[in-house]
Amino acid sequence: MSSSVSYYPCESCGQLSCRTCTRCESAWYCSSAHQQADWGRHSRECVPRSSYAPGILPSPSRLQQISHTASECTAMLLSWDSIRPRLIRVPLSGRVNTAENVTEWSVQLNEFLGANTAIATREITRNVGGEPLRYPLRMFFRDRFLTDGSPLNQTINALTHGKAQHAWSGNIIVMKWSGSRRQGYANMNLSDVNIIASWLLSYPPGWL
Repeated sequence: MSSSVSYYPCESCGQLSCRTCTRCESAWYCSSAHQQADWGRHSRECVPRSSYAPGILPSPSRLQQISHTASECTAMLLSWDSIRPRLIRVPLSGRVNTAENVTEWSVQLNEFLGANTAIATREITRNVGGEPLRYPLRMFFRDRFLTDGSPLNQTINALTHGKAQHAWSGNIIVMKWSGSRRQGYANMNLSDVNIIASWLLSYPPGWL
């Protein structure tokens, strides 16, 4: 008697998977880092297995309609151990839905923000003069940076002359959307730092 075993690709990168989402059991990943990076997308479609009728199991994504690609782009690192911002290259994983002609990008930032930690984001949508940005910025940081013992971010402290609304700690990564539809990323450059500094000084204290 022959038997067959199904192997599913990682939702984030397309490589052979070794773990599944324990909530829905229909999304597969090659690592916890890729699972975490894909949660923003997967959370919108994740249906708990317990909600299915008995005998009916959720099926993995329609694999014939999904492909994967990889890229990289320039981001800005606001470091805890330097007073100067610097540009870095970060890897991107693209999940291509050919049926809808949509590519959803996830960013791999464990090298800079740490593994096994929740990552939060905030968006900067206006320039120094208050006008809408054509290419909004997106900040990535440790969700509990205020209480997890991360060292004070020296770059932000220098940019704001110690007047930031919060004691930002740990590394901060800033990326630039490729447009207002937020479907991809464009390269950052050092001239963007003025927009970041202005935002750090002006957002409402209770907003974070």
